Amino acid sequence: MKQLLILSFLILFPIVAEARSATARNEFQRNNPCPATQKTTGSCPGYILDHVIPLDCGGADDPANMQWQTVPAAREKDKIERRGLNCRTRQVAPEDREYYLGSKGGCYYFSVNKKKVYVDRKWCD
Repeated sequence: MKQLLILSFLILFPIVAEARSATARNEFQRNNPCPATQKTTGSCPGYILDHVIPLDCGGADDPANMQWQTVPAAREKDKIERRGLNCRTRQVAPEDREYYLGSKGGCYYFSVNKKKVYVDRKWCD
């Protein structure tokens, strides 16, 4: 009976898993070795691969939108994101990049793929 109830629940409320690209993750790690091990493959103890602009906010599942984040920092960022703040306030950018101010006032950096990635204006101040 319990199994039938679970099956009915799953049919009525399907679980939709967010598809994440293993190719994008592998490309990011090849270009950005694990801070703990300096390896370009495998696990990275104490770190999590984070999307700078969350996927929920339209961030791309692309190496240009990924960063290594310590587990405690990732937990804190997740708490903020779960509070439902609007997507613009969730935007976080790593401090170890060189930022540029565009002619129209936009702040950006160049990704490993040499694409402009726009971030909050505060990173250019």
